[in-house]
Amino acid sequence: MAMPDHPSPCGRHPQILLDRRCLVGQLKNSTTAKSKNSKGVHLEVSFEAADPPAISLCLVSCVDHTGDRLAAQPRILGVTGGFVLLAITFSDSVNPCLRFIDYFVYKAGPDFASLHLLARPYPSSFSPNMAAILPVSDNSEDFAVIFPHVEYFRLESRKHYTLHIYRSDTNDWHSQVACIAEDNETRNARDKLLLHNAMSVAYAEKGIIGWIDLWWGILLCNVLDKKPTIRFVPLISLQDHTVM
Repeated sequence: MAMPDHPSPCGRHPQILLDRRCLVGQLKNSTTAKSKNSKGVHLEVSFEAADPPAISLCLVSCVDHTGDRLAAQPRILGVTGGFVLLAITFSDSVNPCLRFIDYFVYKAGPDFASLHLLARPYPSSFSPNMAAILPVSDNSEDFAVIFPHVEYFRLESRKHYTLHIYRSDTNDWHSQVACIAEDNETRNARDKLLLHNAMSVAYAEKGIIGWIDLWWGILLCNVLDKKPTIRFVPLISLQDHTVM
């Protein structure tokens, strides 16, 4: 996928269907970007593009063979335009039984691609299915990564949303609570909010993302605001419409 003002990761392909399961392997082309993990090991990320409906692939490889290895299949946690959020698991070079995860953002560009290692420490707990990446403002080269943590308070019968936010323009993390909006639509959907389990994440505009559950609707959140709020938007039910 891609937005008009942000190139897709795959150059001449303005729109792609991208497999979220990465392959372990090396491929050098115009999409290749290089970086180091948190222990200084060199790695490369490239894309093998295909015109839809064919699936495009992401390939990840360690290139200096210093001992650290990819310990699991890398995963794409989020995509917005030319930004791709990656989770890559490594085995330790000293003790192969130990594993650690680093998070990277691949950024496509008109001249060359880049691969950005997110600063540690990472949030200790978050919901991977709700992770998101978005530009800090429309058309911006800087990005924000959102790692939401959702807790259920049984006594109060409600969910609590904490947003762990990384911004590339400050190169650090901060956390803040997203409050539930007080509009009628959201208040009347209290039971749906409790059952909501995001199946996908979409970037709307101006710092707003949507967590989409095809059964229980969409949760919109202005994640970059100083006081973010979560608002419920129902999906149209086919049962509500009569087929003529």
